[in-house]
Amino acid sequence: FSFFEINNCKGNRDSSDGNGGSINVITASNSSLLISNTTFFNSSSSLGGGLYLAGSLDSVTFLRTEFRNMSSEFSGGAISLRLNANQVTFEECKVNDNQAKYQGSFLFQQSLSVKNLTVSESWFGGNNAGSGGTVTLQG
Repeated sequence: FSFFEINNCKGNRDSSDGNGGSINVITASNSSLLISNTTFFNSSSSLGGGLYLAGSLDSVTFLRTEFRNMSSEFSGGAISLRLNANQVTFEECKVNDNQAKYQGSFLFQQSLSVKNLTVSESWFGGNNAGSGGTVTLQG
């Protein structure tokens, strides 16, 4: 795909024994992903309780998206990224009550290469992890 959009959706009580409780995207193309006006809640997996994104994406944008009560057995309670990307953006997002046993209850970025990571006008609260209570970035 060159452009993938998820808009006005709800992911609830999704789970995976592997990666990405609600969504698992692994791509080798320089495509774009937009997730907007969407809520993910009560989901779990080994990595990325809600979403696991890996490979190469030109841009990833989360706009007015909520991540609530997500959990990961290891890292990335809500989202785990293992990406080559030019831009990853979180704008007007709500992130609360997410859990990760080890790192990043909201976001765990085990970077291949993310050139720009932007978080703006977003709210974080009640997140818990072994380290990086809300965000863990590894480069």
